[in-house]
Amino acid sequence: MTLVYLVIGWITGIALTTWNLRLVPAWPVFAAGGLLAALAMRRNVQLRQIGLAIMMAGLGMLRYGSAQPTFTSADLAYYNDKGFAEMVGVVSDTPDVRDNNIHLTVDIQSIRQNNKTIPVNGSALVIGDRFGGYAYGDKLQIKGTRVNIN
Repeated sequence: MTLVYLVIGWITGIALTTWNLRLVPAWPVFAAGGLLAALAMRRNVQLRQIGLAIMMAGLGMLRYGSAQPTFTSADLAYYNDKGFAEMVGVVSDTPDVRDNNIHLTVDIQSIRQNNKTIPVNGSALVIGDRFGGYAYGDKLQIKGTRVNIN
């Protein structure tokens, strides 16, 4: 039964940080507090299991927080959902022609937002006109408001 409490604590910690990432710095409080509670209540099995579950919640918070990517202004993903942008990049894969459009994987070299050009690294999936005549290696200037980042 102890394993069940540990798993519930772990999942609870992950769920809490999924809803609010600002809880990640509190993981040592949960982990240490739960461990101290488990040690203090070592004679009472139910209270000890609750303490261990709280400890595991803290460790789950740490795990989820450490798995989140951090992007800098040099990464294309940093500009995701930030409004209108102009990008310059090179088609880096064979174009995927669909019924109504074409999917292009473009390695973005620079992005322009608010009259400021910034060199970036990253790939974007660009959906264009099916009959645009795009090919591997073409340099494109892309304008738009929604970008799907790889």
